[in-house]
Amino acid sequence: MVAVVEEHIVTIQRFCSSVEIGVLPNIGTENEGGMLAHLINEGNKESLIKWARYNNASKAANVFIRPVPRDSHPWLFLDDLTVLIATGISQKYAAVVVETSRGNCQVRLLATINLTQAERASVQRQLAPKVNADPGSTAGDKWGRLAGFQNRKPGKEGWWTRLIADTTQVKPRFDPERWLSPPGGACDSAVFPEHRNPVRRGGGASDSEQEFGWAVGRLAWFRNNRPDAFDAEIARMTSDILERATARHKRSPEDYAVRTIRAVLRHVQG
Repeated sequence: MVAVVEEHIVTIQRFCSSVEIGVLPNIGTENEGGMLAHLINEGNKESLIKWARYNNASKAANVFIRPVPRDSHPWLFLDDLTVLIATGISQKYAAVVVETSRGNCQVRLLATINLTQAERASVQRQLAPKVNADPGSTAGDKWGRLAGFQNRKPGKEGWWTRLIADTTQVKPRFDPERWLSPPGGACDSAVFPEHRNPVRRGGGASDSEQEFGWAVGRLAWFRNNRPDAFDAEIARMTSDILERATARHKRSPEDYAVRTIRAVLRHVQG
């Protein structure tokens, strides 16, 4: 898990000057504390990861990361997306996707230019409804979950936040210029045509569609970035899909898991 944590941090740092790590102790309880945050640098990165790990394990803290809000930087943030939509974005644009709990994702979308906090907020407010992201997480200064830690929020315990896609080295950056136009201008047209009019969970993409999208994004990332671990990830994902299918009482879950992975591999390998 340490490698995943460092990988996530390094990816965010690669495109901005300053990055913070934060912990929120006793998350979701009456004893919830305030955010405790530190700037990350090469000299303190290892010790801060250990500090975050301690708080995650012993203080029931969730662990977060963000570029410093006052800086101009190219990272846009979209919260509370389905796996299908989040991985779909990462298959089209340079992005980082973290699965924060089963079926729920956050996306850091890499823009072509540095944006001020106000500009990021403006773009995010317009993008959020296009992909049914949380409209309350568009202020331009939001913390996102750091991959490789347990979700300690009540009702979500036991889930380890996962980096399921990083396409920052293989996909084009998102151009926000049209979304910086005055209201009523070019920004009204859809930048994500394949995600036009999505429906939130409960009435939209099926479990099978979400699993397929998640698996495609995950295996595509491994193929491009960790080919040495590609086969092992196929086995792990087959087991994960089998577990999900069994939990929702799907008929012949073993066959379903195998069929899904075969379809994913055909898609990923062309």
